[in-house]
Order: sequence, then C-alpha cells, then structure tokens
Amino acid sequence: MEFPGIPAEFKDLKVSPNPFDLNSKELTLKNFSKIAILFKVKCTSNKRIKIEGCADILRPGNETTVPIKKQVDNVDGDALYVTYTLVGRQWHDERMSAFKCWERAKKQAVRTNCLTIPIRKSSKTREAKGKNKDEKEKDKDRSKDKRKDKTKEKTKDTTKSED
Repeated sequence: MEFPGIPAEFKDLKVSPNPFDLNSKELTLKNFSKIAILFKVKCTSNKRIKIEGCADILRPGNETTVPIKKQVDNVDGDALYVTYTLVGRQWHDERMSAFKCWERAKKQAVRTNCLTIPIRKSSKTREAKGKNKDEKEKDKDRSKDKRKDKTKEKTKDTTKSED
C-alpha cells in the first residue's frame, strides 16, 4: 500500500524541543515506528522564520534535524507545524523525493496529521527582559522614594513658616 492509514493513537513520531526555543536552532524528528513517515515543517510566517530542508521521508528508526532560523526578533505567538503521513515500502528508498511523494499524497487526498509546536521566546531573551523589568521596577521605586522625600521636605517647610 502506497499510503497506509495513520492509526488513531499513532504516537511514534517524536518532535523536540516542544515548545520550540529559538536558541535551539533546529527541530529534531525521530521515527519510532516500523513504517516510513513523510513529513513537512511549516511555520506561521516565512517572513519571521526560515525553515531549511522542510520536507523529507523519515525511515523507520531514523532521526533527522530541520534547521530553523528567526528572521526578526519578534516571533511572539508564532508556531511550527509538522504535517505528516505514513508511506509504504516503495518510498523507503533513499533516492525517493519527498516533494514527489507529497504531490501523490495530495492527488489521492491522503489523510495527514499535524503537530503544532509553539515557539517560545528564548530563555536568554526572557532572562534579559526579566532583568530589564526588575531594573524598571527599581527605578520606579527610587522615583517614588524621591517624590516622598520632596513631599516631606515641603511639609517641613510649610510647618516651619507657620511657626
């Protein structure tokens, strides 16, 4: 069978990291099944995220990485999508093209599954923002303290002039 159906509880494709941290720079896919998996990786915006080698046929027991690069600093709310289906033995050959396989799958309206991988801001970015936030709060506290001191001084001056 060229495109065997995907079992309802199919969990033999593992994707990591999940959620995706932009410090990782690549998405790893591992096929734990006995059947090859045709996959493609897409994103919410090609202007913000670049995916190289986005489609392939992952043979049984194999693992691959897909390089992912942010194009802009703000990828807040973006996600990666791994769309996949199972493929028969005729597609296990290393010379087979994933793009041709996808064309055939589309023509035959083959059922696919999709994993959504949220993109989180890199931990370094979050740490830096956390530090900036702490510094801003400290600055606010200092400003409040200065205002209080000025208010106290004005109150003292007013009290002295009444005497």
